[in-house]
Parts: sequence; C-alpha cells; structure tokens
Amino acid sequence: MINTPNYPKEAGLEKVANGGFSDNISNTAQNVAKDVSKDIKSIKDSSVKLAHHLRDDAMEIAHSASAEAQSRYDEMKVVASDYLKTMEREVSAKPVRSVAIAFAAGAALSLLFGRR
Repeated sequence: MINTPNYPKEAGLEKVANGGFSDNISNTAQNVAKDVSKDIKSIKDSSVKLAHHLRDDAMEIAHSASAEAQSRYDEMKVVASDYLKTMEREVSAKPVRSVAIAFAAGAALSLLFGRR
C-alpha cells in the first residue's frame, strides 16, 4: 500500500480503500465554475446598478447647474438693464459731455489699434 497524504475534502480528492484517490476534481471544478459564474453575475449586477446611480447623479447635477445658470443669467439681465437705463439717463442729461467722452474713447482706441 502506498503511503499518501490526507488531502482535505475541499480539494476534491477522497482516499479510497485500496490506497488510491478517486477523482472528484470534476465535481469540484463544476462547483467552482458555478461559484465564479455567480460572482461574475453579482459583479455585473452591481456594475449596472452603479452605472445607473452615476447616471442619475450626473443628471441631478446637470439639472442643478442648469437651474443655477438660468438664475444667474436672469440676475445679470436685470443688472445690465439697470446699467443701460442709467447710461441712457446720463446721456440724456449731459449730451455734449457724452459725445466728448465717446469721441475721446474712439480716438484712444484708434491710436492703440490703428494701422501700423
């Protein structure tokens, strides 16, 4: 009789009466394959849930950013309208001064950006 080590049952080998080993590796491999398949399915399901969660979060952030941008745009529109009204009042109140300032600004810009 051959002296063989005692392998654990989890390894898929059982000691037989004649001293050899029967091969349960096939069953063990099938069980491992089933476990791996379950793990892969679980990872896939978790990945899909994560992707949906990330999509939902991104959509929420986009909607929030859009609402904030619209709010800021509306505020800037009001401020710009107020500045325009103020300028109109200033030009109406002092037209000669306004024309002189516009002429001076135009002359300065033409000197800066004129042909060279």
